[in-house]
Amino acid sequence: MFLGVGATTAVKVEAAEPKIDAKAALAVDLETGRVLLKQNADESLPIASITKMVTLYLVQDAIKSGQIKQDDTIKVPADIAKFSQDPALSNVPLTAGESYTVEELYESGWIYSSNAAAMLLADRVAGSQAKFVKMMQQQLEKWDINDAQIVNVSGLNNENIPAKLRVKGTDAKAENKMSAVDLAVVARHLLKKYPEILNITKIAEKVFDKGGVDEFTMHSFNRMLPNQVDSYADLTVDGLKTGTTDAAGESFVGTTKEGGYRILTVVMDAGGAKDDKGKRFKVTAQVMRHVYANWTKKTVYEKGDTSIVKPVKLKYGKEKSVKLESKQPVVVWTHNDTTDKTKIVLNKTKVNSAKKGEVFGTIKVQDDGLGYLPGLSGDAQLVATKNVKEKNIFEKLAQGIGEFFGNLF
Repeated sequence: MFLGVGATTAVKVEAAEPKIDAKAALAVDLETGRVLLKQNADESLPIASITKMVTLYLVQDAIKSGQIKQDDTIKVPADIAKFSQDPALSNVPLTAGESYTVEELYESGWIYSSNAAAMLLADRVAGSQAKFVKMMQQQLEKWDINDAQIVNVSGLNNENIPAKLRVKGTDAKAENKMSAVDLAVVARHLLKKYPEILNITKIAEKVFDKGGVDEFTMHSFNRMLPNQVDSYADLTVDGLKTGTTDAAGESFVGTTKEGGYRILTVVMDAGGAKDDKGKRFKVTAQVMRHVYANWTKKTVYEKGDTSIVKPVKLKYGKEKSVKLESKQPVVVWTHNDTTDKTKIVLNKTKVNSAKKGEVFGTIKVQDDGLGYLPGLSGDAQLVATKNVKEKNIFEKLAQGIGEFFGNLF
């Protein structure tokens, strides 16, 4: 049964979408998961150090659960210390036998993309990198990401990891792979559960092991952060993670909040000159500007709104009707002159009772075709605002008799 239509009828977006110079690109609204730009976003591609979004999410889980603590110290074994000294790889140099806190290593993973730190944290959480990789795979499956290839905790190509530190059973030249959509799902889970991570990812510069033997100034690889000499920022970018290998190219998962809403962007293997270290940020800026120039977001129904539909009549209820409310806010998007439409569908109209929170229908949002991240939609449930009991047999009989005689006159 259809009761009312809101907004204007949505049609396929006709405005020309920009050609993004990258193998894949994606932009989504953080809150709703609404896709706002999409280009080859379903192809599985190498992800390099963007891998650390998954690694550090699981480390944060371990901290939150009390399995490990931020002030716990981790002693560096000789093999990882030697690995951390390789100038060709992204690392904070560490000294064998020295100890560093979980917090220091965790921050270095975000700010300086330290591969050795990722390994040390994985060993502490799971006991071995092989077990941690299994945890990563299981976490991705929980998020319905089933086609990812995860072979290590850092995102390096396996050939750049010493054989002794490589996860046994993985190919010597294997590399982690996911799609742009997959990365957006990961980033959304990360920021929805741990928004405080932005307090770290927005740091442009910080000293590691200050006053210690390995004091080292970390400069974030995210050149879209403000207050950097070579910043590419003209938006309020405060995260999230870069990734670079020969196979992945220059890639970046970014986030910014403008115009009243936060977006996530994914750029994989940005095009441009080989020596242009800013190309992924230039492409990301293009994506961000396009979104905010062409899309507007409007909440048409607030959570708890009872004015959307008339109360549902309860024939044999102890009250004559029950009000319905929206269980969550309902958002529509306008792309230039095209606006999503809403449609209200009631599944229950002939009932005698109601339980608070019981679902009676749905407010459906029909988008322009770009849709939402997997498992998400703009729909909201219409639920009962209160409990209403059904009349007993004697009350029903009395009501029936009253209705019978009432109809005679």
